Amino acid sequence: ADPEAAAVVFSAGWPLPMVGLDLTAQAAATPELLSRIGALGTPVSRFVVDLLDHYNANVGKVHGAMATIHDACAVGRAIDPSLMEVTPAHVEVELRGTATYGMTVTDFRGRSGPANTSVATKLHTERLWDLLIGSLETIAATTARTTA
Repeated sequence: ADPEAAAVVFSAGWPLPMVGLDLTAQAAATPELLSRIGALGTPVSRFVVDLLDHYNANVGKVHGAMATIHDACAVGRAIDPSLMEVTPAHVEVELRGTATYGMTVTDFRGRSGPANTSVATKLHTERLWDLLIGSLETIAATTARTTA
């Protein structure tokens, strides 16, 4: 992590989407998701299910919850911005706090300054999973064509 670099990016002045942990927490690797992926019955889908099962087991030991698939949210936003609802906000990176160093501070009320980012606040989870599963189907079809 590089909080100073993040602070530079947030203050750069160009349009910037933010897909933070509050949003990615909405993307849990549920048993239903694993079942949908497993139903594809491909080597890649089995691998993904095994990874997510392992991830869930370890996260459950530490946090008592299901794993969240953070990177899929960020990639999904890059592919299809409509997967998330966003709210304009002013975001800064905390660089002085001892307990908060590197955290983003989001002001939805505009008291800290004008909005400098669009903060993703709601995930259309089923559509994200449809995109993920569609990608796994594409991998399977491509693999079948190249190995035939």
